[in-house]
Amino acid sequence: MGCDIHIAIQRQEPDGTWRELPWQHVWQFEGAAPAVKGVPVAPDCFRGRNYDLFAILANVRNGRGFAGIETGSGWPSIAPDRGFPDGFDPDKTLPAANYPERGNRYMGDHSFTWVSLDELKAFPWDATEACQYGVVTAEEYEQLTVDHARPHSYCGAVSGAGIRTYDPDTYRLAKSKGALAAKPYVRMGWPETAREATGDWAGEVIPWLDTLAEGKPLRLVLGFDS
Repeated sequence: MGCDIHIAIQRQEPDGTWRELPWQHVWQFEGAAPAVKGVPVAPDCFRGRNYDLFAILANVRNGRGFAGIETGSGWPSIAPDRGFPDGFDPDKTLPAANYPERGNRYMGDHSFTWVSLDELKAFPWDATEACQYGVVTAEEYEQLTVDHARPHSYCGAVSGAGIRTYDPDTYRLAKSKGALAAKPYVRMGWPETAREATGDWAGEVIPWLDTLAEGKPLRLVLGFDS
């Protein structure tokens, strides 16, 4: 089962109140609805399904995938379990222009929190590193080892007739003995920085949020569903 993020953007006005800002995501496929005039368009990655990002923001799916499959060593999280900020009503009805895609706000059903723009800027996206885990075919593993490369695509687990998944040491031992399964796979690990793992979400999103902030405090209110 997948997990998605839901985001409200709030800016603090000079009188101290937090104003919710309208924004929209414009889908990039034929027949998608065009942008609503006058409503800021978020970068494509802003609310995409990236579990490394969810982990960094809110400790959601941190090193674990569906059914508890281990996907990595885990990330330090900026704002886990803070709940909604004071005064934020997740059930409040807002003008349709605030949510042109849905006509209403939906914040998911778990892991509610919030994070400030200043905290996003302060997080060491390039200096923070974690080990990612994934399963590839033995053939892919051999080539990646030769190239000293990381996989472009992989899965959390694989099963079926004749399939066995090895860790690298067990794979090498079985191979040396000529005792590999009919369909061998290898569960490998490789390092990535937070910026790499999130597809440079910070580089895409933070400048856009800066334009919305207009020099004032700004925060993202977050929720998740799965």
